[in-house]
Amino acid sequence: MMNLKFNPTKSSKANELRLKNKLTAELWRRGDIVDILLKGRQKDIYSLYLANRLNEDSTETFALCTRRGGKSFTAFTIAVAECITNKNYKVMYLSTTTEQVREIVGQISEAVLETCPPELKPEWKSKESKFIFPHNSAEIRVKGLDKVGGSAIRGVKADLVIFDEACFMQDLKHIVEAIVSPM
Repeated sequence: MMNLKFNPTKSSKANELRLKNKLTAELWRRGDIVDILLKGRQKDIYSLYLANRLNEDSTETFALCTRRGGKSFTAFTIAVAECITNKNYKVMYLSTTTEQVREIVGQISEAVLETCPPELKPEWKSKESKFIFPHNSAEIRVKGLDKVGGSAIRGVKADLVIFDEACFMQDLKHIVEAIVSPM
């Protein structure tokens, strides 16, 4: 005779985990990933971005943060949220060098996309240095400004431009005023 024991704690934890995964997937589908990914000051940065985005007179959001404060993680999360919910949305994610921006985005993309449902998860196209969201053709282009400066992004359409490590970029004012603003 088999001795079967009922363990409600184990069953409850499994049900709780299944429910949490379902809720997380639904938040991803809605593009409402901020509450599951961002914490503390990161949410403050997002709130600033959102307030400026909703203000028709505002086109720029600046966040000056300490090292290791999560600004790159926050910026990439914002980019992903916009791409998930907006068809054909174009994000340009920039940093001082190609090597640096690939390293930054490589590290944070795994963490940001860890809970993303497969049907929404973007594909990384290494040759083009961009993430493509197959469900709606949105994309995040990753560029370094080390080789030709702002000319690397001249003539490219972007709905959102993120300058990561902007304090180290040469000729930032010219890039913003002459190249990014007309986009």
